[in-house]
Amino acid sequence: MILNRIASIKPHHLLDVGCGCGNFTAQIAPYCKFITAIDTSDVWLKRAQNEQKLSNVKFEKMDAQDISFQGKTFDVVISRATLHHVNRWQQAIDHMLRVSKNRVLIEEPFDDLRSESRKNTYDVQQFFLELQNEIGYSHFNHIEPKLVSEYLKNKGVQFEMEIKKSDDQLDFNDHFGPFDSFVQKSSRKEEWIERYSRLKEKYAAKEFTAPDTILFSIFLHD
Repeated sequence: MILNRIASIKPHHLLDVGCGCGNFTAQIAPYCKFITAIDTSDVWLKRAQNEQKLSNVKFEKMDAQDISFQGKTFDVVISRATLHHVNRWQQAIDHMLRVSKNRVLIEEPFDDLRSESRKNTYDVQQFFLELQNEIGYSHFNHIEPKLVSEYLKNKGVQFEMEIKKSDDQLDFNDHFGPFDSFVQKSSRKEEWIERYSRLKEKYAAKEFTAPDTILFSIFLHD
């Protein structure tokens, strides 16, 4: 969703908030003259710098909740699947609005439990979320679109919403690829492994559907 917007806008200077390992940054790089990409993880930033050899991208360590750039530094600011990793997502949005001249694009997954397969996805996500929070990994529940919409209305900014409903089917293992690396960091490793075994026994044969996605396109004016 954001990719199509960036391909159309072709920004001069874009800020990518929560760039991770830089895979999506690399996808939008051909459509931007210059990109500043920020993340809080030293591990992800090192990987991004090593793997993404992009002459028009600069990777920096910075918290989405405390963006230090001056106001109106960037033509466009994007945040893709980042806010549910942020404790104070309202503060992150405030910073994105402050440093953008023209447009802020926020894309987030959200949970619409309209089918049994989506409820299954939500249930196993809650298990993984509990483990991640225990070991200090910043990951929270998906933010309800209504909360973001109300916050933006209260800010008095003009915005549009676009929802992409997902029919993508997942299986149990799609949720737990990183499980081994996370559980090794827990002081309750054996307990988590036992709980995981019970969860897998209950859900492994069931159907799962990927969460839907919402895009907030925010328009800024002087």
